[in-house]
Amino acid sequence: MPSESGGSIRLEHVTKVFTTRQGPLTVIDDLSFSVDAGESVAVVGPSGSGKTTLLNLLAGLDQPTSGEILVGGEPIRGPSPERGVIFQQYAVFPYLTVYQNVVFGLTLRANFRSKAERNRVAKHYIGLMGLQGFEQAYPKTLSGGMKQRLAIARAYAVNPKMLFMDEPFAALDAQTRELMQELILDILAKEQKTIIFVTHSVEEAIFIGNRIVIVTARPARVHEIVDVPFGFPRQADVRTSNEFTRIRRYVEQIVREQYQAARAVSDT
Repeated sequence: MPSESGGSIRLEHVTKVFTTRQGPLTVIDDLSFSVDAGESVAVVGPSGSGKTTLLNLLAGLDQPTSGEILVGGEPIRGPSPERGVIFQQYAVFPYLTVYQNVVFGLTLRANFRSKAERNRVAKHYIGLMGLQGFEQAYPKTLSGGMKQRLAIARAYAVNPKMLFMDEPFAALDAQTRELMQELILDILAKEQKTIIFVTHSVEEAIFIGNRIVIVTARPARVHEIVDVPFGFPRQADVRTSNEFTRIRRYVEQIVREQYQAARAVSDT
């Protein structure tokens, strides 16, 4: 399999059509945009507009009906250890300890590491995620925020070049969500990963993203791509700046219009 180590992503006229009892359902239509290696890009838009379908295509869990997704210049043909996925549910193994969850991917053939290397990786990511002291704990004993940190640690442990996240903090309370956003920024600074994440929070999109891809109501097309002018490292107080507020209002207005368009379609 060709290496995807470049980490750049390019979507070229991607369309996805599902077959339903009512006939063909186009969820994504002629979607094109690119993401540079090491960039963090947020995707926002109305519910049901195909954002999760897009992440499944990026992860290689499904294939476009037409068009192509290129990673490092090579088309995606299926899942790859260089592309990690984090879902909004706490996707951890309940029967494994924190340590066992983190090193699980390193026990599989595609990413197998020696015991010494597994211990080194686990120590690094358990420390990075603030889970020290919980190495032998089971997920049922962890808070929601800790479970999601564990899911991120497990995804990062196999050293993917790209990370795709689907509303990863949606189930968390507001304070924990902000802390997790700051943690992701810290990881971005230290790990230099390419990130594409879906979120319904415009504030989250601005705070974490280099750019925001706003998609239309279903079928998803690129409505507009908004540059986020804040550099990294990005501090929490950027949220209170006038420019942050201006961008948030602008993006929220577009998303609101797309929600109204989606509702108008459903009412017809």
